[in-house]
Amino acid sequence: MKRQRVLGGLIGLCAAAAFVGAFVMSGCGGKRPAGVADVLDLAPADTTVVLVVDFKKLIEEGDSAKDVVLRDEDIVYIASDLHSVLVQGQVANPGYIAYVPGATYQYYIDKAGGYSELAVEGDTRIIKKGSLEWVEPEKTVIESGDQIWVPKEPRKTFAYYFAIMRDASQIAAAIVSITYLIVAIRTLSK
Repeated sequence: MKRQRVLGGLIGLCAAAAFVGAFVMSGCGGKRPAGVADVLDLAPADTTVVLVVDFKKLIEEGDSAKDVVLRDEDIVYIASDLHSVLVQGQVANPGYIAYVPGATYQYYIDKAGGYSELAVEGDTRIIKKGSLEWVEPEKTVIESGDQIWVPKEPRKTFAYYFAIMRDASQIAAAIVSITYLIVAIRTLSK
């Protein structure tokens, strides 16, 4: 990850691209070299706020709403693209798998040793690299830097089942008590 401190007052992100020295972006007059991520983290020096800029939308799609103003002393972090996909959760061997363009999420899960015994396969999600949005696998294409999350079936202990039985017993007791009161009041009123 590269880090650069911005000096010299206010500057737009596109204008700062060449200054930062990490790349020259197509929307700012050049092409981004291979190995540079689509995301830029901006950490202002005077606060703990972190902004994530989606370069795909800013530069390639021309969405100027994604541009930000950099101030004097802001710190710019540029994440490297490791050309891999991180598979996490309930798989046999979680970790980084080399990115293969066009491969499905199932390919990466298989490369990670497949689902474990406690995996909830239907709840697998893709965490997109740029936005950190959680997406169903069928609704996205896997890109370098994405993460695949396979959740675990929650284990239910004796205390869990005991609590359910306790609550059900209390409800049943309340119904019986109310029914008894209604019958008693009707009997007395005759």
